[in-house]
Amino acid sequence: MDDKKAISLLKINEPADGDQLGFTVEVPEEVEQWFMKSRGLTEWSDEKFNAWFKGLINQFIADKSVATPRSDQQSVDIWESE
Repeated sequence: MDDKKAISLLKINEPADGDQLGFTVEVPEEVEQWFMKSRGLTEWSDEKFNAWFKGLINQFIADKSVATPRSDQQSVDIWESE
């Protein structure tokens, strides 16, 4: 299994309290076992999983922002003085 496959198996839910900025991630047993084995862990680590998950999200955002060209208007530096 690779990172892309693992991410596709996660279940991402909106929080019950209605917070629009948060979410919860349900990790199936299959992904949990793959994650621990791929990182040489003997037990589950929320800290290591969160770091991996955040890294993938950041990479996805970076990939999308590079793939989407900016317009001339979006590229204006408002702090630049001529």
